[in-house]
Amino acid sequence: MIHLCFIKKTQPYMWVNDQAKIQELITALSDEYSRKILSATLLESKSPEEISREQDIPTSTCYRRIHDLVSERILRIGKIEVENGKKHVFYKSAYKNLTIKLDYDQLLVDATSNPVASEKSAIVMRGPSTALNFSSSIR
Repeated sequence: MIHLCFIKKTQPYMWVNDQAKIQELITALSDEYSRKILSATLLESKSPEEISREQDIPTSTCYRRIHDLVSERILRIGKIEVENGKKHVFYKSAYKNLTIKLDYDQLLVDATSNPVASEKSAIVMRGPSTALNFSSSIR
């Protein structure tokens, strides 16, 4: 279970008390490549190729970690671009800040959600003669 409360009007703060989710977060943060992917996508959405190149992560490893992080809802789709029929997906960290605390025999996680503009992601389509830009909800 994740409890949602607001400390500041603009940034949702979550108290994670679901032990399975806590374990997923700790596992992700304990992996060097997953940490690099999350750090690279804190401020802006990036493609797997950009992340791989910038963070010096092997491409296949980068795709595998991204798949795992998305399935655990730690990473999310930030935008999709379609150029000449080819889809390019860009990812963004779901959390802006994570704090893990050990309190007696319990692990506690404080999380600040990383907002996506209007909770909608841009889909940009480019072709030989026209460019369209529209928004669509991605869930």
